[in-house]
Amino acid sequence: MLDTAKEWCTEPGPQRNPLRIYENAAVHRPRCAAAHPDGRHVLYGGFPGYGAAGGGLGIVDVPAGQVEMLENREIVSGQSTISLAVLPDGRVFGGTSIETPGGGISSAEEAVMYELNWPERKVIRRWVPVPGAREIAQLISGANGLLYGMTSESVFFVYDSGLQKIIHCRDLSSWGGIVRQGLLMIERKGHSFLLGLLSRALFTVNTVSMQPKLLEVLPVEATSGIACLNGDVYFGSGAELWRYRMEEEGDCFHDSL
Repeated sequence: MLDTAKEWCTEPGPQRNPLRIYENAAVHRPRCAAAHPDGRHVLYGGFPGYGAAGGGLGIVDVPAGQVEMLENREIVSGQSTISLAVLPDGRVFGGTSIETPGGGISSAEEAVMYELNWPERKVIRRWVPVPGAREIAQLISGANGLLYGMTSESVFFVYDSGLQKIIHCRDLSSWGGIVRQGLLMIERKGHSFLLGLLSRALFTVNTVSMQPKLLEVLPVEATSGIACLNGDVYFGSGAELWRYRMEEEGDCFHDSL
């Protein structure tokens, strides 16, 4: 755990920052994390250790420095949580992967989403949002109980948690493959919209029509993303950091930093 209000310190002892508070092979390769709106807890998930299939879901009590680990059999047996989204009302949703990068053998055929009953720490629903997807690679919460997601095959979808169904789905694979942290909800000119990054394109999603719109074909292959600061969008391409500037009049430019 890293306390950003304190100086970085690698000396042994209680003053060390960051400080290791927990270790469990159920999440050997972390892939996602989300802060709960209770202001106290952070959830995280990922792949398990070598030879295993199915990662756990960790729940960190930050002030107490304690972690509760839910095993994959309690979440989705044999699958790993690699995306998380929490709605303002505290409802927790996760997306899974059937992959086993540590060499395990998976019997699952398609990835699922699930809803976690937060007070009881139990999964109350599991479903397949996009048939045939191997990973629900990205999830992000929006307004009015909507969740926006992306599969490992670059299929974009919108899930309505109130209606409990997918209300929009579109294949964006012509714009490239997925990158980590490729979805970001931002506000511009008083309106919220979704910004998305694929390996060959930057795109936006109108939160009313739900239609993805190509913003820019990238001059380089994006390998990681995505952050927005002072109107500029940043993404990684290998060892390079690239900036994309959205101008008020609609013009833009991109450069390598």
